Amino acid sequence: MVNKAQSQGSLRLVSNTQDEQRIQPQKQVDPEVGASAQRANDQRGAAKCTLSIGVVCLLLSIQSILYVGAASYYLSLSRRSEASKCLACFHEADAIMRAENQRLRQENARLKLTIQQKIGEGRQHPYKMITGSYGHDLPEMYGNIKEKTIWAFWHDPEKCPSSKNCELPPLIQLCVETQRYNRGSFDHRLGHYD
Repeated sequence: MVNKAQSQGSLRLVSNTQDEQRIQPQKQVDPEVGASAQRANDQRGAAKCTLSIGVVCLLLSIQSILYVGAASYYLSLSRRSEASKCLACFHEADAIMRAENQRLRQENARLKLTIQQKIGEGRQHPYKMITGSYGHDLPEMYGNIKEKTIWAFWHDPEKCPSSKNCELPPLIQLCVETQRYNRGSFDHRLGHYD
C-alpha cells in the first residue's frame, strides 16, 4: 500500500511491520518554525532508539575492565616505593645470611683440618671415639638373631624381676600370644630386665 504524497511535502518511507511498507508524506520545514521543530522531531526519533541486551552487557564489561585496569595501575604505582623499601630490607637480610654462611663454612673447614691433624697424630676418628667401633662393622649377634625380629620388653619389679622368674599379667600375656600367633615369617623375642 503506497500512497503518493501531497505536492507540498516530500515522501518518506515508513515501515509499520516487517512485511508492509508505506510511504508517508514528510512535511517541509518552515524556515520560521524550522530549527525548534526539527530538534523536537530529532528528540522523538532518539527516544525510539534502543540497544539490545548483548550490546549493553558488552559495554558494561568494557567499562569494568577499564576500571579494574586503572585501579591496578594506580596500586602498582603507589606500592612501587614500598616495594623498593622492602627490597632494601631483603638485601640487608641476604647480606647477613651470606656473612653467616661464610663464617660457618670457614669454621667447618677449620674443624675438618683439626680432625685430620689429630687422626694423623694417632688419635681415633670421631665416630670410633663415640661408638667404639669403625663404621660399617657388623653387630656382635649378627647371624645369631634373624633380621626380621619383633622385639618386646617387659619388666615388673614384683612379678617379673628376671626372665627365669616372671609371671606376666593377663593383658600382657594376651599381647605376647597375639604377636607370636600373627608374626608370620618374623621371629618374636620378649626381653626382660636381665
